[in-house]
Amino acid sequence: DGRLATLQRSASRVLQRTALSKPPRLRPEKFVTCWLQALAAAASGAQVHGVLVARDATVTWTPMDAELARRVLADVMALWNHQLQADAPWPLPLATALAQAQGFDPAKIYDGGGSDAGAPGEATEPEWERFYADFEALSADGRFEQGAAVLHAPLADWVATQLQITRHELTSGEGGQAGQSAAAAKGGA
Repeated sequence: DGRLATLQRSASRVLQRTALSKPPRLRPEKFVTCWLQALAAAASGAQVHGVLVARDATVTWTPMDAELARRVLADVMALWNHQLQADAPWPLPLATALAQAQGFDPAKIYDGGGSDAGAPGEATEPEWERFYADFEALSADGRFEQGAAVLHAPLADWVATQLQITRHELTSGEGGQAGQSAAAAKGGA
């Protein structure tokens, strides 16, 4: 329709598994790149819409507010710049920091036991295990809470409030329902 848009595709699922009677919930970790691109576009003054076609849904969004995008992008860049000077990675493993930003128990995600499937926590991943053996070590100096508030909370909020979902018809055995469209529930993404 003549609007400027970024079009992306993903072979993975972007929706969390929920009962069909519940509104669809997005997996915020799948939208980091989209969010950063939307921030950069809005901060530069471009009115860019977005469309992501994934395995289980098509997700769309409208341009961000330019002033808000500039503030958030400045915070992201300051954190990134600080990381360049650090002797260890900032304690911001993605799933753990998103759990913190969404009000879930980040210790369960980091140490393990936070998923229904019993998956090991992010602490078992070599890049985190080397520096932060457990959640206590990860959160000891307060940088985890600070960084999650600066970096992951705006991402989680954007996913929960600004993205519109249209579920795809899935093949037999994959679950899902065609034609359902809804905005992500606040705080539920």
